[in-house]
Amino acid sequence: VADGTTVRGPALPGERPRVTAIDGAEVYLADSAGVYAWQPSTPSSYRTLGTDPRAVVLDAESGTLVRTAPGRTVLLEREGTTLHVSAREFADLSPDARLVSLDDADIATVVDTTGREVTLDHGHEWAVGYQWLGPTTVAALAFDGVDDEASVDGWLLTCDALTGACSPGEHLPTLGHFPLPAGLHLPAP
Repeated sequence: VADGTTVRGPALPGERPRVTAIDGAEVYLADSAGVYAWQPSTPSSYRTLGTDPRAVVLDAESGTLVRTAPGRTVLLEREGTTLHVSAREFADLSPDARLVSLDDADIATVVDTTGREVTLDHGHEWAVGYQWLGPTTVAALAFDGVDDEASVDGWLLTCDALTGACSPGEHLPTLGHFPLPAGLHLPAP
């Protein structure tokens, strides 16, 4: 809680509870029996969002949710509407919740709330937009030589999410010699 008070979460029906996303005062959780929303201001109550534990909330901003769904589809839920977009295991909402950065079939993509997709033009073998720097600018990790761990070459780029254009970027030290950045939202297995 903002004042430093520790609050114990609600007793959920399943096993292995875990926090999957936080949006302001709303905490999203999942366990073996389902997916839930909880507010620490009411520590003993929660809302059930669904009974499929695979449909976790990957990210949330201003009430917009990005959730997994069976078949590796991501659901972008906003104000009573749902947009189905394809993704593998990663999704990150922009700060204003108008855009979502995805990894789909190893293609770094940004999707807006209408379903318009923009592929990031990063110029490398693989990349993912992992952290929003502003409403339309996303930091991307890009790699070459991904089939041979000994020769993996990493880059840190900034990309315009509306056009897909990316900067040449900064070369990263040898893989394993730098910390991976925070902000990745990956579903649990």
